[in-house]
Amino acid sequence: MMRATRQAQMSPPEFRDQATYFRVIFSNDTMLDDATIEWLNHFASFDLNENQRLALAYTLHQEEISNGIFAA
Repeated sequence: MMRATRQAQMSPPEFRDQATYFRVIFSNDTMLDDATIEWLNHFASFDLNENQRLALAYTLHQEEISNGIFAA
């Protein structure tokens, strides 16, 4: 799920574990909205690949990223 949403440049899914059920919530917005792209442009002088740019965008929205999420 993480890989598919990243490849579609969508916001990452939200996972909720409620003792009796598990819910995954998919947002229908893009992770690379205009404000995020403008923010990413501050890093234009760095030689970043697309995965690294998406990881930065992810951290902008989620505040942290784990190695497992980045590698997915």
